[in-house]
Formats: sequence, structure tokens, C-alpha cells
Amino acid sequence: MKIIRLHPGASSAPNPATRSRTPYAIRLAVSTALAFSAQPLYAATCTATNYASLRSCISSTAAGDTINITANITLASPLPAINKNLSFTGNNNTVSGNNAYRVFWVDSGAVSFANLTISGGKAQGGGGTGTVAGGGAGGAGLGGGVFVNGGTVSLSSVAFSGNSATGGSGGAAAAWAATAAAVRVTAPVAAAA
Repeated sequence: MKIIRLHPGASSAPNPATRSRTPYAIRLAVSTALAFSAQPLYAATCTATNYASLRSCISSTAAGDTINITANITLASPLPAINKNLSFTGNNNTVSGNNAYRVFWVDSGAVSFANLTISGGKAQGGGGTGTVAGGGAGGAGLGGGVFVNGGTVSLSSVAFSGNSATGGSGGAAAAWAATAAAVRVTAPVAAAA
């Protein structure tokens, strides 16, 4: 086995005067591998310290990864839907929908939440139309804190506070709104013991 040492400032391009027995392509491959070896392809744990990093963690993690929430987070817009197996570790922090946005939407996967408070989530159904006789029905407001559209959700030491789900107003003939529970569950939910 031959050890190749690359010295700073030294050219790695072939030099006919000092031709090495190691081909240039191998030296280039080794130096490229060394340059990128300290950078992981993806993190098994993604740390969320604010809204932007939480959003990024949900989008960029791989199935089976953990999102570690290390600070209280207030949403500035809706988070992306969760569609893979993920674990959220809250470290007794709070994720707030700022009384304007649903906090978490689970589309698929096995998702677990632990040691977290989910607060201030708001789901607002869309308004009905006046084109149907008697007015059209408003859309359902589902799951202000967590909406489970698919997959399974496990909760362990999770508190829900001040979340709301409000149906949309009916059409011209009926203007009403109904307040629903903080969490609307449409798929199995396993509560941890």
C-alpha cells in the first residue's frame, strides 16, 4: 500500500519532470475524498432552534431521523406536511402556531412527539359559496395543533394548549362557524403509557 501525501501549495497536476508512479486520477480522487470526508450526507438528528430550522428539518431529514427541538419556536407560516417516519424530541419546549397556523400536519409515516407543548395552533375551514340553494357549506377546520391525515402518531408527555379548529362560514343563506376540538384525528393515534 502506498501512502500519498499532499502538501499545501504543492500542485497535484502531473509534472513530467517529477513524474510519480501514482496516476494523477488516483491522487485527485484521494484529495477530493479527503476534502469531503468530514461532511455527512445527512444528519440522523436535525436540531431545530427557530421556525426556519424546524421547517428545514422537516423538509430535509430522511425517514427514521429525529428532529431535536432545543428552543421555543413560533411559526411564521405553515410548516410542510410530514410524510415520512420522524421522531420529534421537544426537550420541554413549545411550538406555537402563533394563533394563525396549524402546527403539524401528518400525511403519512410513523411520527412520534415527545416532551413537547403544542400551542396556539389554528385551523380555519374555507368559506362556503352562495351558489347552492340555501348557501354552500363552509369547509371543515381540522386539527389546529396536529392534523393526522394519514400515518400513525405517538404522543409521550405532549401538552396541547390554546389550539383551535374552526369550520368555515356557510354561503349567503347561512353564516355560521363551529369550533372543534384542538386535535382532529382521522388515523390511528397511539398514546404512550
